[in-house]
Amino acid sequence: MYPNRKRPYAGRQPEARPACGEPSVPETALDLARRGFSVLPQRPGAKKPCIRWKPFQDVAPVPSRVAVWFEEFPDAGIALILGPAFGLFVVDVDGPEAHQALLGRLGAVPVAPTVRSGSLKPHRYHLYFRHPAVSTLATYHPWHPKLEFRGHRGIVVAPPSLHKSGHRYAWAEGRSIDDLPLPDVPGPVLEALAAREQSRTRAGGRTPKSADAPTTAMSPLTSVRAQTPARAREVALAGSALRHLGSGYYDDYSGWLTVGMVLSGLGADGLDLWRAWSEQSEVKYDADVLDAKWASFGRDADDAAGPVVTLGTLFYMAAREGWEHPRIAGAGLSRPVGFTVELPWLAPAGPRRTS
Repeated sequence: MYPNRKRPYAGRQPEARPACGEPSVPETALDLARRGFSVLPQRPGAKKPCIRWKPFQDVAPVPSRVAVWFEEFPDAGIALILGPAFGLFVVDVDGPEAHQALLGRLGAVPVAPTVRSGSLKPHRYHLYFRHPAVSTLATYHPWHPKLEFRGHRGIVVAPPSLHKSGHRYAWAEGRSIDDLPLPDVPGPVLEALAAREQSRTRAGGRTPKSADAPTTAMSPLTSVRAQTPARAREVALAGSALRHLGSGYYDDYSGWLTVGMVLSGLGADGLDLWRAWSEQSEVKYDADVLDAKWASFGRDADDAAGPVVTLGTLFYMAAREGWEHPRIAGAGLSRPVGFTVELPWLAPAGPRRTS
């Protein structure tokens, strides 16, 4: 019925329905949709929707459409899209180290609607807040790689969705969205978000909306580096080449991974490029997988002088798709035209040569 629907997921999950007396997944999804949230059917055991979800990153589907989706995908869980359009921002705490990092910054766990992960592992939970009046990213982790601030165009799995462990996501006792209103984000979190925005402004670029900001905690390759003219040129060339690599690359695991390995040599700028390019995929993109792979590039680089593949590999791949070396408008890249609107520091490709 809807042209944006993906191929249905394979298989069924062997888990009973929510506890007796609790609303079913479709009932909960419809209730959330009526509250104005962007609700999508989530593939059981996965952290991605059953449908193509980009059209709903800034505009929520109407409740009647949500109801039809959950009829078509009866075993689906609930995915919520975050951002200012829906007034929703989430802090994702993924494990004891992330929990301690949160306590170290805030002193205590904030009183906010709280979702316990279906993994049932300790200190894995989501804290729900009202979206702040500053720009946010889909994922941003300035304090710890497993302590994520999830904002504009980010996604979370909501109760009572099924986790791949066979257990369900659930609201902490007394801390559901019916028990507590969405609070404002804590001051230190707001300060971290504002500092990121200010640093981008000082650097002369517009804040990305849905790419992950760099963090020095992930690996040596994601540390923030001052751009020399040579590095700025490399970043611009890489962005120009990526414009020619479409779904045949970002939807293909081998091609996607090769591009990531190449871009790892560009550090934080490479991560921004890889994420923005990967997000074009409506079939394969998974932010958690991308983060894990990026971290593995850092570990692999510990024993190597540089990435296994170089920018030359990327240029060769793009040349096969018709790319030609662009003309860069000065080493400083003063004209901010981007590969996507989220990456404004890239120079535009020059006109093709004719023979």
